[in-house]
Amino acid sequence: MLRLLVPPGIGDISWVYSKICALAKRRPVSFVLCSALPLRGKEFVDLLPNIVNRGYSNIPYHMILNSLLPTDTELWALEDDRRYHISLNLHLEGGGALADAFPAQETAYHYEMKLPPIVNGSPAFQLQQLGSQLKIGFYCSSYAHRKDVLFWTVPEWVLFFACVRKIYPKAQFVALGAGYDDRTHDVFRALSKQGFYATAFFDQHIGETVNVLKELDYFFAFPSGLGILADVVDTPCMMWFWGNLPGWEHMSGLFGKYADPQNVQSFRHITAPYSSVKESFDRFVKHGMQHIRKA
Repeated sequence: MLRLLVPPGIGDISWVYSKICALAKRRPVSFVLCSALPLRGKEFVDLLPNIVNRGYSNIPYHMILNSLLPTDTELWALEDDRRYHISLNLHLEGGGALADAFPAQETAYHYEMKLPPIVNGSPAFQLQQLGSQLKIGFYCSSYAHRKDVLFWTVPEWVLFFACVRKIYPKAQFVALGAGYDDRTHDVFRALSKQGFYATAFFDQHIGETVNVLKELDYFFAFPSGLGILADVVDTPCMMWFWGNLPGWEHMSGLFGKYADPQNVQSFRHITAPYSSVKESFDRFVKHGMQHIRKA
């Protein structure tokens, strides 16, 4: 069995799987995750077809950075029963395209997952009951995440969504995240108090969350694995990065590099720099809203 030690983040794992997907159909592959909070990666690996989930190691991610597989490695030729360290984060942050990592392997930008069934009362079922009402999702992370870069305050998020609501006055705004994503909770509560049609699905299994992503007509995200998965399931999305902020310039390498090139070219998936509310809304109007269906 091919044994791979991978980063613990959902988006990080997704990038690796995009390059492993075809190989895993032909030979047994296992993922072991580096140790790092919040420990949500393991349940995501359970969704990946043909991957054996070996759970967490006691090795932190930074300990494998000097021993990563070179990105020109021929993955088909790797030996069984040796553990290899693999990550695409540095490659992508350095401006490399996902397709150019392990180039002999095809890139699965959109792949199937072993998602839970949509049953009566599940989050995705609830959204389906809204019929043709537009469903606009959002993820704003937590105050603890990137303490030095808070991105927008709650009033700024509300102002942004108020601009969106002027175009789509009957849209349902759907908050996604975990229990610790307190900033997302605060934005959801503020929208509810101001009369938005709003609902929230916090602390769901990641499979349920992916089902919700598939039901959305659009998704706005603070940098996260959820925004990366939005492209995997082909949900239109705009996700902001800090590439133009001091100390975070390396993040600009991610702009347009990990998503389906067709989605990047058509602006179905937008990777945007940190921007003001007006700049972000103008970007959405110019490039994003063309992908929202007519309600």
